[in-house]
Amino acid sequence: MKDVIALSGLGDIKSLAKSSTFKKDIWLNQAYIETGGSNKGFFFLLGGKVSKFKAPTMSPKGTDLAFQLTLDLSKSPELIRSLAATMGESEQADSELKKDIEPLGITIEDALKKSNATLTPAIDFDQNSKLDLGEISMGRPAIVGRIDGLNWIWDKLGDKIIESNGLPMTRTEDAGVVTYKLLTTFKDMIQGYLPFIVVDNNKD
Repeated sequence: MKDVIALSGLGDIKSLAKSSTFKKDIWLNQAYIETGGSNKGFFFLLGGKVSKFKAPTMSPKGTDLAFQLTLDLSKSPELIRSLAATMGESEQADSELKKDIEPLGITIEDALKKSNATLTPAIDFDQNSKLDLGEISMGRPAIVGRIDGLNWIWDKLGDKIIESNGLPMTRTEDAGVVTYKLLTTFKDMIQGYLPFIVVDNNKD
């Protein structure tokens, strides 16, 4: 157990601080973990440098909840092998990491090493339009999400994912920006929602 804690980086935590600051019309919640300069294990997966907070430029006006998470999986194969070794499963872990992902043309290990993404979801609960959930109701949520850093995967799998979901979606492209939209006939079937996906091939 001590080996697992050491490899995960959790044993390097020296202190933890949290803050909640009101700025203009929003609450900005932050957390700071002091590890004495250590950036190994799970902490490496959260990325190195602090990236610009993207939510303010992409969220609906009146957004109630938004957060940003960076996932850097480039060293996860190393972490997986180290953890597997403590459990006596080194060969199995190595075998799994070396398996091919046929649609991508690379191994699981190589795919993980290339994966460094930033996830930014935001939700706005519209209290003027209620969503009935049976015994309870809530403000209808408007949801928007952004993923940076995974265009290389979408380029190879995106159209296949859209085709395999069985839903009729239109595809349009303009200046490298591809938009997938669900047909309007489905709007009443999913509580009035009409989801769409936009992929900007000019950026990552």
